[in-house]
Amino acid sequence: MTQATTCDAPRASEGWTRAAGRFLSRLGSALAGVVDVLLVWQGRVAGRRHLLELDDRLLDDMGIDRVAAEAEAAKPFWRA
Repeated sequence: MTQATTCDAPRASEGWTRAAGRFLSRLGSALAGVVDVLLVWQGRVAGRRHLLELDDRLLDDMGIDRVAAEAEAAKPFWRA
């Protein structure tokens, strides 16, 4: 029988380090996804608020009447 030297055997911490790295990478991706969603929601709120500030002439140029603009602005931020 041959004995494994410490150089031949993988270090126990290497597996842990790889697993921790994968976990942190996934966590970072998940957090980035959450930030992306929050930014989309923030953009919807700002856009809908701005839509209410436009006068009828500008809404007409966009092909939207006041009722449609108010309906869009009344949507909750999570709805597209």
